[in-house]
Amino acid sequence: MVVDGIPVKPTLQRLQFFGFDINDFAQDATPRRISAYQARIGIILAYPAKAPPSSVEMTWEVFHESAPFLRSIIYDRDLPPTEEFFVKDQPHYKWTREGIAPAPASFETKWETTLPKRAISRVSFVLIAIAFAGGVFTWALYKDHPQRLPRSVGVLTIWLVGAFAFRHHMPPSEKDTINSLDLGKHTSTLLQNIYRAYDYREQSDVYDALKYSVTGELLEELFLEIQTGLRMQEQGGAVASVREVRIESIKPEKETNTLLCIWNVTGTVEHWGHIHTRENQYSARITLDTSAAGKGRISGFEVTDEKRVRFETGLRQFKDG
Repeated sequence: MVVDGIPVKPTLQRLQFFGFDINDFAQDATPRRISAYQARIGIILAYPAKAPPSSVEMTWEVFHESAPFLRSIIYDRDLPPTEEFFVKDQPHYKWTREGIAPAPASFETKWETTLPKRAISRVSFVLIAIAFAGGVFTWALYKDHPQRLPRSVGVLTIWLVGAFAFRHHMPPSEKDTINSLDLGKHTSTLLQNIYRAYDYREQSDVYDALKYSVTGELLEELFLEIQTGLRMQEQGGAVASVREVRIESIKPEKETNTLLCIWNVTGTVEHWGHIHTRENQYSARITLDTSAAGKGRISGFEVTDEKRVRFETGLRQFKDG
């Protein structure tokens, strides 16, 4: 297999022996004795690519007098299946993308930890003016008095004026910053990014993508938890490809960085023309790290409920002849 002009070695994803019944291919076959004359073997090889390829070329070199050709069915994403024959004189098949390849996934999220400083309000000017006027009045009252104006009164007046000005120039507190942000929208983006990270098959690539959404202490725990949730035990523990992440609700807890979230995940496992679709619903308490170092990433992830919404098996239709 050559992907974008580069030879790629396969990884074995699945190997199973089946009986003569074609329906066995749609199931996770249980171990049993099978006649060697009727046994069939199913092998799934994966050829990983870092990005959506623009061209793929396959060469079939296994020919025998009892198997002079290979009849193949090509499943190109959601397009109708097509038929391809490999023979000794024509052992190549080449696929070329039509149109522009999808852009590489981006996992960056915008997180503001500060807001613009507040301007001095009209009320502040009034308070400052009152304080200043009070100071001038006190000075005028005591300027000819034998005991004169105590120094402490003058200092107090100046302090009052400074205090009012400083109060309305202070940067917003962390609580003000958090309340001003749309945490629901931000958390929704993080959840979408977490599941998109599993588009990669290499563990190191998944980790690198998850770092944009999850803090380091939670990274390994959440990686295993999400991967477990994507496994289909009905299909031998195969990890499903995520098709959709639908957010049902996100509700912030009062005066905290924790949100109560409910979302649905739809994933599929496909082999030999069979598409197994499963939709699960999850409820969780998600906590965000709103510090400068945390950058709004997830620091707490407590699943409170998980249930299956649907599971179904479909068959890609191919009209023979």
